[in-house]
Amino acid sequence: MKNQMTLIALLCLPLVLVACGGGGGGGDAAAPVVPTSSSGTTTVSPASNDFTGSVTKLLDTNDLRGGMFSKGLSLVANASDLVQTVNGAVTKFSVNSLAGSYGVQEMHGDQWYAVGRWNKGTATVGFTKNITLADANAAHYLIYHPATSSYGTTLAGAKLSCADMHTTKPSTDSTITSATISNATLAVKADGTVDAVFTITADSSSGKVARQFAGSAVWANSAYTAVNLGLDGGSADTKNGSLIVGAHAANQIMVGGTYSLGGHPAVYSLVCKVTS
Repeated sequence: MKNQMTLIALLCLPLVLVACGGGGGGGDAAAPVVPTSSSGTTTVSPASNDFTGSVTKLLDTNDLRGGMFSKGLSLVANASDLVQTVNGAVTKFSVNSLAGSYGVQEMHGDQWYAVGRWNKGTATVGFTKNITLADANAAHYLIYHPATSSYGTTLAGAKLSCADMHTTKPSTDSTITSATISNATLAVKADGTVDAVFTITADSSSGKVARQFAGSAVWANSAYTAVNLGLDGGSADTKNGSLIVGAHAANQIMVGGTYSLGGHPAVYSLVCKVTS
């Protein structure tokens, strides 16, 4: 299909690129038991234009995983040593850190997850240190609580509405000025497979560009793992995204990950809830 790219799941790439851990068995997939060490903490508005977006609550720091995505890097690991400022910006987790006079754009999330884009400051991203950040080489994060049991037991066949959709701006200078996400649909099968489809529309120097992404993640061996998908006849370079399944409140599900427009990475998140 014209103007269509395929989002594939990269949850369990080889070690170093992505470190995947098991989710553990048991629990209620729609409403896992998570301590509320910080989930009741509300946030304040960012102090300057170096920060855009907002989160409704700070992350609950129990059992978090985090993904860091930039050009040439797709790293997912336990989000240990997490630092989140009072305005909701995540500035450190695992081996990733942000320092100096920094900026975090398009922040979004709540106690269950957080996304944002590091576009200013000096960063360690993965195992590469002292990166001077700018829009062209921004680093994007997704922090989340992994689903600890199959959503097939609670949400299979349910009608889901994805009203909370968010994306960061892809890493580029002026080629892409903004991006939005729309037309998201999510379905859960009886075996726990989560299928997602959505459209990314970007404003660029040459006009609007729209691409449709689709991906799946399956429940296997007590964790959500990836199924690589692609369009019939699609080239290998279209298979460059990820679909990560996270926990959220009762009768809700969070999925997110990374996608790429013209080689420029970004992250997205969808929170979908049962409507019938």
